[in-house]
Amino acid sequence: MSRKPPTRTSVCMWCLKEGLAGHECPTRALVAEHDEEVNAETPSVRDSDTSEKAAREIEAHAETCLARVLAYIVERGEGGATDDEMQVALDMNPSTQRPRRIDLCHRGIVVDSGLTRRTRTGRDAVVWIDKRQRPLRRRSIL
Repeated sequence: MSRKPPTRTSVCMWCLKEGLAGHECPTRALVAEHDEEVNAETPSVRDSDTSEKAAREIEAHAETCLARVLAYIVERGEGGATDDEMQVALDMNPSTQRPRRIDLCHRGIVVDSGLTRRTRTGRDAVVWIDKRQRPLRRRSIL
């Protein structure tokens, strides 16, 4: 399964949905900075027919979701974002958002900031940042 790498003038599905076709997509431009890091196969659980089917079905959508998650984290700067914050802000299902963030972590694009923040349920959660931000000592931000 080979995909065309994103380019600075590509229009992502998110922008098409928002009626922004024809503009230079800032999300795509951001992803283009990481061309080979972001452009990869959609992971699935080995020997699981349902997982492999789901990976095939989401493949086209996954790149757009990955770009949205990355763009949101970068926009947040050194303040970063928890998975919970990303899910709310991006209106993205946890089962879609979290694997995209994990993928970005595995590629070294997104890292643990060393901070935690409370989720909507009151639990501590890791704050994720763009690797270009400076990770801090672990501490909790309420």
